[in-house]
Amino acid sequence: MYLARENKIINRGSDVHVYPLVTYFNLLADDVKKIFSLQTLVMLFSTMGIIFAVAEFVLTQDMERKNFLGYLAYLPTIMVQYYMVCYYGQQIINKSLEVAEAAYHQTWYNGCQSYKILILTILRRSQRQCEINAAGVVTTNLRSFEWVMRMTYQLFAIWSTMMDSTN
Repeated sequence: MYLARENKIINRGSDVHVYPLVTYFNLLADDVKKIFSLQTLVMLFSTMGIIFAVAEFVLTQDMERKNFLGYLAYLPTIMVQYYMVCYYGQQIINKSLEVAEAAYHQTWYNGCQSYKILILTILRRSQRQCEINAAGVVTTNLRSFEWVMRMTYQLFAIWSTMMDSTN
């Protein structure tokens, strides 16, 4: 969107304003995966484990009402925390895909050759979405939130079935 707002400055024939943007976008898009990869993987598995453990503890233990409500309040808090991470991961994907549209809507056809090459570089790079992933295991987006919730429930259902069959 920055390109679309600043096209009056950029299209005056100078690519001095565009080159830093292209360089910054390429570095940012590649570094986002590296920076958050391990942290997101740890958060993914810890969230699944905590949700499973709290749900299992709440349903299998005889607790006082006060403790039960505390655990019951903790469960949605963990889910909302992971949802927020996935939501903003989805926003990063959406915004990175909008970069191509913003670059294309420039009046690049009126610019000099070096400006056209820079816009083409932006268009090529923006074909790959910028994303935060959990060390290559899963991309952090709303689909992965659904996957984590589904896998946690399935794990809990299997655990409950096993516990019922042993009793």
